[in-house]
Amino acid sequence: MREQGRGIVMIGHRRHPEVEGTMGQATQGMSLVETVADVEQLQGEDPIQIADVTETTLSVDNAAAIVEALKKRFPCIVGLKKDDICNARQNRQDAVKFMAPQCDLVIVVGSPNGSNA
Repeated sequence: MREQGRGIVMIGHRRHPEVEGTMGQATQGMSLVETVADVEQLQGEDPIQIADVTETTLSVDNAAAIVEALKKRFPCIVGLKKDDICNARQNRQDAVKFMAPQCDLVIVVGSPNGSNA
C-alpha cells in the first residue's frame, strides 16, 4: 500500500510490539489510531489515497467500530482483502462472549502490554 502511494492508518495500541515493529518499517506516511475518537484527530491524510491495517491481536468489536469510523470519514479508504485479526484470537473472543453471561466471574490473565488479554 505504501508502494502505491497510500497513507496508512494502523489500528492498534501504542507501545504494542507488533504496532511498533510495523510502524517502524515506514519512515513516513503511517498514522496510529487506538480509538474511534482518534479517527477525528487524523490530519494531513489524503482522503483518496488512504488505507488501513490492524494489529492482529485486537478485539474484533473494537476494531470494527474504528474501521466504521474510518470509512465514514474516508469513504475511499482501502483495507486488506482479508481480516487482519488472528483466527485463534477471534475464536477465543467468541467463546468468552458466549460463556460470560453464564458465569458469575470471568478472570482473564495476560500481559499488560499485549492486546490478547
